[in-house]
Amino acid sequence: MKNGLRIGLIAGGGLIALALIAVIVMLFVYPAEYLRRLVTYGESEVLDYQIFPERSIQAAAEPLPFKPAADAAGGSTTRRCCRRSG
Repeated sequence: MKNGLRIGLIAGGGLIALALIAVIVMLFVYPAEYLRRLVTYGESEVLDYQIFPERSIQAAAEPLPFKPAADAAGGSTTRRCCRRSG
């Protein structure tokens, strides 16, 4: 009985040590805030926007203009979705 208990304690201690080493390594690789959120909220989900803080941004006084990209044939990729030519 004592031998089985001893093996169980060694195995349990080994698992705890392994988990502790994994957490320490993750603290060097990932920011502490990321790990806190991972432990608290689990894996990422579609509805995460409901639990994390949000920041409002102000609209620019003048929007930034973008040039339309050219496709491989040299034409514009800008298409009109609702109008048909012809």
